[in-house]
Amino acid sequence: MLYHLIIKTSFGYCGILFTKTPFVLKQILLPQKNIEKIFSKIESIQDNKNAKAKKIASEIKNYFDNKTPIKIDLETLDLNNQPPFYKKVLLKTAEIPFSETCSYKDIAGEVKKPKAYRAVGNALANNPFPIIIPCHRVTKSDGSLGKFGGGTELKRKMINSEQA
Repeated sequence: MLYHLIIKTSFGYCGILFTKTPFVLKQILLPQKNIEKIFSKIESIQDNKNAKAKKIASEIKNYFDNKTPIKIDLETLDLNNQPPFYKKVLLKTAEIPFSETCSYKDIAGEVKKPKAYRAVGNALANNPFPIIIPCHRVTKSDGSLGKFGGGTELKRKMINSEQA
């Protein structure tokens, strides 16, 4: 069974989806309007009491409100349904330090597929854990932002917030 927690941040409402036994994070939803409607379609149960979920929620809130890096064990993320290439890209992206950026091309090179920068973009477009796996820190080679699931403006705000 899936559970969820809605997190109020200075950027808007975020959400997390998780299982309880064992605790596994299934997805993070970026700040957006009408998040309650999104959750109402998922048939999950709100759970404000789960200690592990509350810790992740606190990390996400602190990221947006206090500009602090998120410290979450990647082993709590459910990456099992990701194709092997996507999983490599996501894990490599998770290594990008707070307040730094790199290009899609750089990530492609790091996963030993130097010409696969478009495939890197596809992997990041399907990132179920934005913020924890900081796909917003990946830009085009020319320094322009590129696309982002939460929209270009949110990507810009997140990058600027980290660099402030």
